[in-house]
Amino acid sequence: MWAGALNHADLKAVLDHIAQMPWRCPNALQVFVMDQEELFFRVWMLRKGELRQYAPAIPDEDDPDFFPMSVNTFALMSHAASRGSAPKTADGAGY
Repeated sequence: MWAGALNHADLKAVLDHIAQMPWRCPNALQVFVMDQEELFFRVWMLRKGELRQYAPAIPDEDDPDFFPMSVNTFALMSHAASRGSAPKTADGAGY
């Protein structure tokens, strides 16, 4: 097993390099990738000489229904708290 944290890496170049390496059992290769702006790992596997993403492909963080409303409210409150202000509801009251 190999693990690494690559800051500011060209993920396509990294995946291309991994695909070209001489793996002892290429069909057992699993690559877990999480880009800086992503919230969960994507799983890539080597098939017929190329890496393919197997799980999960969708939904992703850009899909409108990805986050439940309670998570969105928590994220808004956490972000506001880190800036030293409290978010307001439509009537001007705080949460």
